[in-house]
Amino acid sequence: MSYRLILFIVLFTGLRAAQAEDPLVSVGAGSYSTARPEGATSPPTTIYATPSLLGKMPTNDWWSSVAWLPLSERHYPHPLAVEAGKSGLRLFYPGGNIRATNDAIFGFMPANTGEDLILGHSEQEHFTEALVHRFSDWFVSVKFAPGRGMTVSYGHGSPYVFTRYEGGTPRVRFPTAPQVWHGDERSAVLGVTVQGKHYGLFAPTGSTWRGFRGSRRCSLRPGAASSGKRAAGAIRVRSVPGHGSTFTVYLPVATGSAASRAPALAPPEPLPAKLDARVLFADDEPRLLELVARSLRAAGLTLTTARDGLEALEAVEADPGGFDVVILDLTMPRLGGAESLRKMRALRADLPAVLLSGYSETDIAGDLSRGPTRFLAEPFLADALLACLAELLQPA
Repeated sequence: MSYRLILFIVLFTGLRAAQAEDPLVSVGAGSYSTARPEGATSPPTTIYATPSLLGKMPTNDWWSSVAWLPLSERHYPHPLAVEAGKSGLRLFYPGGNIRATNDAIFGFMPANTGEDLILGHSEQEHFTEALVHRFSDWFVSVKFAPGRGMTVSYGHGSPYVFTRYEGGTPRVRFPTAPQVWHGDERSAVLGVTVQGKHYGLFAPTGSTWRGFRGSRRCSLRPGAASSGKRAAGAIRVRSVPGHGSTFTVYLPVATGSAASRAPALAPPEPLPAKLDARVLFADDEPRLLELVARSLRAAGLTLTTARDGLEALEAVEADPGGFDVVILDLTMPRLGGAESLRKMRALRADLPAVLLSGYSETDIAGDLSRGPTRFLAEPFLADALLACLAELLQPA
């Protein structure tokens, strides 16, 4: 008995040693490893979630960077793009700038700046954390600075962002002064246009807005309406299983004295009705090339297209004076836009150029900023590109 017991222990120990040497475990036709690959880091030990969130949490959902980071990465609850940042929730609508290739559909939000608006807090200038508070199959709720902050909820397929505030009131920041096309300082409901995109701000009945007249920010005054009239705005939702949902938004019509109280708004600076110039446009995305070319030709421009920086350079080498301005994407195969432009300016130093990039201007400027150059962050609106061209083409 003693011999058998010792033999059993030896065999068992040897088996465990063999398992320790080989971390692969076979399962059916495949296998998995019980050890991390060499050089791999451990999963994060800190989960950014509120104490009330119990149970398991998905780690690879579209919003999961909220859980892994103090403040999130950009994420994309179609049709919107959002990011939990230091100033609050950055919001952006990719809209017509969505790009498609054979591999994927891209609707990027600019990094750091370039958002349409930021939902912030009147008593909290900067946030250090955004915590996962609730989630479902389609939606997530994120809590900023519990106690004196806000909780925002958003989700896939919804054009709405719902926000609750604690210890303060909403503050909305815009990159430029928005155009207000519905409501005024006595309204609970505002309709605004910023960067060519239209948003509705729906506050509780009786609230009023302040600070938006010609300003880049506005804030809410709860229950401070000077008149007792209700805002009369409403949202009706109708859902049919298997067919989808319909959102109907009702806005009160401003008539009579209410219309006369609306603040006077300076119209945006108009673009020239037609531009007369020869343009060389290079981009390696065929669909983007087609869409932008259509807008440029509609504006009256004579357009030549190229599929990369080398093809564009060859066109300029063949006729250095043949183009009034060039448009170059910075990231292209064979020859990038920056190097292509440097070689072009070796032939013609005063050649005007628009450089397109997802990076900031300071990252890419370098020696190119010394020439007649404009930088346009991707994604961009056609009007923004036409404005750059109009500026470059103005007589000296």
